[in-house]
Amino acid sequence: MTERKKKGFHGTVWLLVLTLAFGAYIFFIEIKKSEKDAKVKEEQEKLFSHTADTTTTIEIKNKLGSLKLEKDAKGIWQLTLPVKDLADEQVITTFLSSVSPEKFETVVSENQAEFNTFGITPDSNFIALTDKTGKRRQINVGTEAPISGKQYVKPEDENKVLLSNANLKFQSEKTVKEVRDKKIFRGNRSDVAQIVLTFSGKEKYEFIKDKDLWAVNITGKNEKADQDMVLKLLDSIEGLKAQEIIADSSDQNEYTKYNLKSGAFIEFLFNDKEGKLIEHIYIGKKDNMYARSDSRPVIYSVIPASVDPLLFKDPLLMRSLVFKDKIAPFEFKKEDVAEIVLKTSLAVIHLLKKGSNWEQAKPDDKFVVNQTQVTNFIDKVSQFKIGEFLNKEKPKGLTPPKGTITFKDSKGQIVLNVNWGELAKSQKTYFTKTSKSEELFGIDNSVIDTLPAQTLVESKEAAKKATTPEKAVPELPAGMPIEGIGGDHDGHSH
Repeated sequence: MTERKKKGFHGTVWLLVLTLAFGAYIFFIEIKKSEKDAKVKEEQEKLFSHTADTTTTIEIKNKLGSLKLEKDAKGIWQLTLPVKDLADEQVITTFLSSVSPEKFETVVSENQAEFNTFGITPDSNFIALTDKTGKRRQINVGTEAPISGKQYVKPEDENKVLLSNANLKFQSEKTVKEVRDKKIFRGNRSDVAQIVLTFSGKEKYEFIKDKDLWAVNITGKNEKADQDMVLKLLDSIEGLKAQEIIADSSDQNEYTKYNLKSGAFIEFLFNDKEGKLIEHIYIGKKDNMYARSDSRPVIYSVIPASVDPLLFKDPLLMRSLVFKDKIAPFEFKKEDVAEIVLKTSLAVIHLLKKGSNWEQAKPDDKFVVNQTQVTNFIDKVSQFKIGEFLNKEKPKGLTPPKGTITFKDSKGQIVLNVNWGELAKSQKTYFTKTSKSEELFGIDNSVIDTLPAQTLVESKEAAKKATTPEKAVPELPAGMPIEGIGGDHDGHSH
């Protein structure tokens, strides 16, 4: 390379270096400075520097009075003025999320003599936030601006009126009713180990939790409870909220007026595993419904529809049905089933499990066992549950039974035996007895009638056709019922 070319090359390199340096300067100095200035400007335009996380006190003043809310040592919001009560966390969170980002658009006036014309007076609404360090910021709210959706506001510590969004006026009109917590049950649900439920001071149910299972005492002894129903009951009470606060009162005469004393329409007692009281709730009257808790002197009105309908079921027998376990009389392990005997007035099917397949106890060259339908049949039986308790009805059709399902294990021991008879008075269930219970109960007739029993065994020809694209209706063994294995709704068999 010649000397001239070398100089030309070095000149080009230095030009490139200078260009890159200038670009870096523009990016890191001018652009970054511009971004920083924009961020500073944005922060300066904010009406509050407080956030939902840093705010510890909220003050609101409007024509209805003054409110004060404070976050306690556990981080829970409490209403401290004009009454002391738990605050509605969701309402407060929404309030702070709405107020904290608010900004002003422009300075309208710095002339104190004009402030009154913008609605900034000693009686103006205001919102004040205080953070963890004790820094307090109060924004006074004036009248609406002639521009749609805009409002005049004034920081308490600044001598100027600002133009901002009308949202601040809306938020400054919060009432005691809005910010108070409306939950009736305020205990920790996971601590509840005993529930005593009383109706009109007479009808009483006691639920006891042992590990993760609930038992119910209805007749003087503990029985396994319907787990889903107990959880549904807890869901209902945990979700029960007041429609309105009627009064802050500890006057016993007021409690009598609203039927919120011992003997109330519904009474709940919640205890922990040591027997320590968590909450005592009274629900009074059935039409205009009211509620209160012993933990605070407040009378609430509640919407009757918000109380679980299962609490209104009458009489005692109906509520017993609601809370008693409906699965235990049918419980069995599917993997234990090695023999199936199904008997109806029209057919008898006897199957044995050999290896992983099911076969007929008495082989028949014309028919084969449908393995899928056997699995489906066992699954259906495993889902049986009580439809109604029938101890007060005289059983019909059980001696001999209209139908029987027997499951045995590989040693010939009975895993489950179910006998059903004719329809009960309700015409909705069949009288039923099982090997797991001495009680008489009903099982929904639709459950029995739709069992896939008629397809447990099918002809070889039908089975062959079922594997071809043209799916044929299975040919049934002679004598097997076609519509189902239960009885007609008049109590007669098919």
